[in-house]
Amino acid sequence: GTSELPTEVWIAGRAEQVTQAKQMLKDCAEVADGCKVSQDGVVVQIPQERVSTISPAFVDQVKDATKTTISTYENRVVIRGTEVLSHVPLAVARLQKHLDWTGTVRRPGEKDLDAFSYAVLAERASAQDR
Repeated sequence: GTSELPTEVWIAGRAEQVTQAKQMLKDCAEVADGCKVSQDGVVVQIPQERVSTISPAFVDQVKDATKTTISTYENRVVIRGTEVLSHVPLAVARLQKHLDWTGTVRRPGEKDLDAFSYAVLAERASAQDR
């Protein structure tokens, strides 16, 4: 799962600065737990019956192989590719294979995609980059 965040954050400043800081903290927390998708990654929603198959060892293996940042929270896997964005689709493919292609992929600002639709989209993007 994700690491524990502090339960309190003290903020000082003008009212508008405090409001902005509160929103930034809320946005960061929503990205960390997969409720919101970051611009550099995706969130894979896992069927509840498959959640127990995602072990820390498996997550570490995928992270090492794809150079992505991966965290899990409840039935969501957050995959981010801050170093090289093209590794995110590879991490998603490894996860989907492990899940028998049952995960739903959420991308920033886009509609949810089933495993097959995301794979086709990733392949098209990869072919355009060549």
